[in-house]
Amino acid sequence: MTLMAKRCGLSLSEYLRQRALGYEPGGHPPKEAFDVLDQHTNNKTRSRDSSHQR
Repeated sequence: MTLMAKRCGLSLSEYLRQRALGYEPGGHPPKEAFDVLDQHTNNKTRSRDSSHQR
């Protein structure tokens, strides 16, 4: 249970509370997913900035 709570970013008591209320807490996406999003956002910003400099 502790590992599942940690994967969801919840304390053990909050995880158990949500489970008792019938919720299925979701886990956090892996760090790599955020890295891809950051890279995508940075590429869009660079593209937009270079089109304004013309």
